Amino acid sequence: MGEMKPGWRRVKFGEVVRQVKEKADPQTSGLERFVAGEHMDTDDLRLRRWGDIGEGYLGPAFHARFRPGQVLYGSRRTYLRKVAVADFDGICANTTFVLESRNPDVLLPELLPFFMQTEAFHEHSKRESKGSVNPYVNFSDLAWYEFALPPIAEQRRIASVCQAHQQLRECHMAALRAAQSLAVTILHEDSIRLTSAPHLEVSAIVPHESPICYGIVQPGEVVNTGNRMIRVCDLDQNGRFVDLTDIAHVSATVDEQYKRSRVHRGDILVSVVGTIGRVARVPDELDGANIARALARIRIDPHKADPDFVATLLRSPMWQRKLTADSFETARKTLNIGVLESLQLPIPPMRIQQLMVDRWKTSERVTANVAQRLESVACLRSSALCAAGIA
Repeated sequence: MGEMKPGWRRVKFGEVVRQVKEKADPQTSGLERFVAGEHMDTDDLRLRRWGDIGEGYLGPAFHARFRPGQVLYGSRRTYLRKVAVADFDGICANTTFVLESRNPDVLLPELLPFFMQTEAFHEHSKRESKGSVNPYVNFSDLAWYEFALPPIAEQRRIASVCQAHQQLRECHMAALRAAQSLAVTILHEDSIRLTSAPHLEVSAIVPHESPICYGIVQPGEVVNTGNRMIRVCDLDQNGRFVDLTDIAHVSATVDEQYKRSRVHRGDILVSVVGTIGRVARVPDELDGANIARALARIRIDPHKADPDFVATLLRSPMWQRKLTADSFETARKTLNIGVLESLQLPIPPMRIQQLMVDRWKTSERVTANVAQRLESVACLRSSALCAAGIA
């Protein structure tokens, strides 16, 4: 396991951390908030969301009380890395462990959540998880995890560094939220200004020889090699790009059979089944790829409209609401091609379109730059934990 620094010692998690099993009745405890798994974010120690007790049904599992300063740990699907520090009193389900230091003179309470954010802890928790559909870990599985514990004075120094990093991360997250809000505001205000522009149906701005079409490839036709195939899951959740990291393939035979749903670079993709309204442009790398059944392809005639203008407009809150409202419910939500074709978009003169696209792209670049800096801060945390010797 390597040599330890003088004064450090190896301890088991259960020797220095205890699971708090204080119970409370949501109806009679006087507590106002509850925290469920979906309220905790991956790799984020801050609780940014919660539910209000009394505003909906809480199942019988919600009886575990937590207090400020205690650590909450999601014991289901531990690969999601949900560790959070409570800053208010509340209730959670018994599948969320409430943890605290057994003795603050042995393990500094402020340092506990940072120990639990290390890769070694997460790997241990994933390795000891049971079940395949909804894997879970017991506290007894965590209790024998071993790690190097520094002297209390060193713990204070490490905690100070970790907390400074946490504050830096909070500043970057606030900057990212502000940049995202600004981008949405610019897009929303421009959408309102466009209400006076001439409106055209989408069918009027696509080439006659390339009408809007659904993807045809079905899940069972995905193979390991062949032509590339774009699925809804490949579209970024914010609908700005196609993720190239895990592109699927379809056989040459099926691809030829379904060649009418092939896409070209610059085509607009819209998710139309299940998840409605994700919008992205086809990147150069996927020119000639095919698309899955849950996507629709829109090829814009560049002489009639700027494809970037149309794609960004479809991503705006106003048109996202329109797309969702026009979908219908069967086994899954579906948006008909007829609805897309008849959608009336404001199409100002090309010069105005390009000016707006430039403004939208500038705000998106600012957001992307802040997001990249936030990722760098996350890397800095890992480096800091390694340097401190607790990673």
